[in-house]
Amino acid sequence: MLGKILVVLFGLFNYSFARTINLSNNNFVSLIGPVSQSSVDDTIKSLNSKSIIEYMNDNQNINIYINSPGGSVFAGNHLVQYIRTLQASNINVNCIAQNFMSMAFIIMQSCTNRYVMFDSVGMQHQISFGISGNIENFKTYFGLIERVNNFLIDMEINKIGITKEVYLQKVISDWWIYGEDNIKYNIADELITLKCNPSILSEKNKKTEYFYGSEYEIELNKCPLIHEIKITDKSSKKSIEKNSSKIYEMFDFENYPFNVKTILNNFH
Repeated sequence: MLGKILVVLFGLFNYSFARTINLSNNNFVSLIGPVSQSSVDDTIKSLNSKSIIEYMNDNQNINIYINSPGGSVFAGNHLVQYIRTLQASNINVNCIAQNFMSMAFIIMQSCTNRYVMFDSVGMQHQISFGISGNIENFKTYFGLIERVNNFLIDMEINKIGITKEVYLQKVISDWWIYGEDNIKYNIADELITLKCNPSILSEKNKKTEYFYGSEYEIELNKCPLIHEIKITDKSSKKSIEKNSSKIYEMFDFENYPFNVKTILNNFH
């Protein structure tokens, strides 16, 4: 019992001395929601905005906030490649991860510095894919996937500092890591606290997404710590605006005219 109390107290002590990172208008970009070509394109576009480029040139670093369940391996690799391009230009890419799972876990390991909060959740598992067609095409495609998978595993284990055998044993089933354990297992480098500059609290980020053939406008707060979300069906102009944690209490998803639950699952 005493040992457990000491562990808790030690954890609280560590967190009380954690460094605080202040997100402002020009020192970070976000990857929120599934890793898709669309979300990766948005992140790369943000990294090439005038204010972000000026900040990187002046400070030789940039922050990427990640809150993602993972997604496309090939889209995620595109972002990893771009992170490496920045690093080759002597830009330190600092990733701040809230939830980083699957492909988002891999993106996290490509970053120069990896930051988590006390409630951050990481998860990695075996790569999965689907294919249909004849057996010869399957063999060829499987060979490609195997090469990509080996490349990604090598990148992860080199950053984390474990052997391939240990890594493969951990991901036989979903490997979940919570909070300070990310530091313990070298999934992340530093435990931080995070806040937003008041100047961005009233700013909104908008993007268009397609779900089941319908077009939606997703509006999120510029500060990624705030989970308010506005979803507008662009065909009907009908929208809802509510904190995502409360929205499930308000609607019958089976009968609601657009796919609120799917959208919320993707973006939070």
